[in-house]
Amino acid sequence: MPIYDLSIDFLYDNTATTGIWTVLQSIFLNATPIVVTIKPEATGLTNTGNWIVENMPLSGKPDGALTIGTVKFALTGASAPVWA
Repeated sequence: MPIYDLSIDFLYDNTATTGIWTVLQSIFLNATPIVVTIKPEATGLTNTGNWIVENMPLSGKPDGALTIGTVKFALTGASAPVWA
């Protein structure tokens, strides 16, 4: 079975229900892959698949901005990712 990875850089946003921290945390803490749709640009292509978060580095300082850094997603299942 092929392995497909996708890495994305995110800015920290903790808005309840829609902020990237809330969304990534729910994927990261889930024990099974979940369907995630990734659309990098408003007018761009989308990718939908069963993704898990393999790596989510957090960093920051008490008096500074928090950063999430590069998050690594792994696609699970037998299907190759398709951008459409």
